[in-house]
Amino acid sequence: MSAPKCAWGHPDIPSYKCAHASHDDPDAGGMCFLHWGNHDKDREEFVKRLNQFVSLVSESTLLRLDLRGVVFPHGIRLGDFMKSHQNLRCVFRLAVFGDGTDFSGVAFPGETDFSHSSFANGTNFSGVNFGMGADFMSATFGDGTLFSEATFDDEARFDNATFGKETKFPGTTFGRAVDFSGTTFGDGADFNGAAFGDQALFMWVTFGEGTSFSRAHFGEKTNFRGITFGQEVNFFEAKFGQGLTYYQATFGDGTDFSGATFEEGADFNGAAFVGLVHFFKTSFSGQVVFHNVKFQQKAKVRFREVDLGEASFHGTNLEGVDFLNCELPSEDEEEE
Repeated sequence: MSAPKCAWGHPDIPSYKCAHASHDDPDAGGMCFLHWGNHDKDREEFVKRLNQFVSLVSESTLLRLDLRGVVFPHGIRLGDFMKSHQNLRCVFRLAVFGDGTDFSGVAFPGETDFSHSSFANGTNFSGVNFGMGADFMSATFGDGTLFSEATFDDEARFDNATFGKETKFPGTTFGRAVDFSGTTFGDGADFNGAAFGDQALFMWVTFGEGTSFSRAHFGEKTNFRGITFGQEVNFFEAKFGQGLTYYQATFGDGTDFSGATFEEGADFNGAAFVGLVHFFKTSFSGQVVFHNVKFQQKAKVRFREVDLGEASFHGTNLEGVDFLNCELPSEDEEEE
């Protein structure tokens, strides 16, 4: 008599069934070894079964490995596994990863699906190359997630994802569109030196304290509409292309745009600033719009050595805003 099949079921596709036999451990709850919800299961045995699974996938130019809902053990080095299967196209949708999962240095040649997955603390994607689309929509990340020096050659989706503290994207390259809309970041998010292609979407994102985009490069059509920054957000020497908007954005105490370059204007229409805000030697080329901006009562906004000749402040109360050694718009321009 054959062993019963795995009891794991897809929450959105009732007809989806796992083809593996249930694991014989009574604590497995009728799940197979891969879907067994125990992060302390044997890592070597887990990798062995993954390799067996790969061998069952029919040969093709690009193999598709379906790992939906799989529960990965703590501390697994999936980089080593993936490097031995470089031609895999992986579906990790709804997968659950334990602490210290390591993908570092992996190349994913095809579209990779991590949507609705869950990552515990210390997940490492450093140096990973996503050759085609990467989907992290609605994924959940614990503290200490690393994407250092990762590269996304095609579109990347992180919309409605949730990140814990100390998420790191330093030196990451987004070759095409990237979508972080609706995402929540804990304290210490780091995008230092990251490079964004055209159309970086950060609409309605919430950041905790200590966010940094220092020396980040943004292409065209960067959209920070409705974003909320906590205290100490840093855009030091960041560079922005045309089509930038901070429409209805909220900036916390300690916002710093010192040395930032806005190559083709910027739209801060309806933004709100709370606490200390620095624009020191910030470079604006083209029209910058500060219409109907709300400087909160305790805000201390300082423009120092900034050319604001093409800036527009219609509907904005500038009482208490400091302009030191700045080129200001003429009265005629302000009346237009």
